[in-house]
Amino acid sequence: NDHLNIWVIPHTHDDVGWLQTVDEYYVSEVHWILDTVVQALSANPDRKFTYVEIAYFKRWWLEQTDTVKATVKQLVANKQLEFNLGGYCMNDEANPHYQQEIEQMTRGAQFLLEELGVKP
Repeated sequence: NDHLNIWVIPHTHDDVGWLQTVDEYYVSEVHWILDTVVQALSANPDRKFTYVEIAYFKRWWLEQTDTVKATVKQLVANKQLEFNLGGYCMNDEANPHYQQEIEQMTRGAQFLLEELGVKP
């Protein structure tokens, strides 16, 4: 069988404070990404999305209504929305020492477990 399988995995890599401050990037781009992803996933149960940077997700989550939070929890339960790594940011960004890497990964994972009941 000479066919090639290609997997396209929609996901984020939203740098936490690289070319813009964390606030500038969140306001100008990140919250729009999350708003749109939730709408798109809700409209089509075949769609999937992987989110990575919990620093931004947490900020977005805390701004949401109970209705939106319930929708997100259902998307997670349906495995339409998944979280990769679970850290506040990717380890290639702002962690100069392994202790900071462990800390930010732990905090992100704790948030996901407490709010959504998932372990990345």
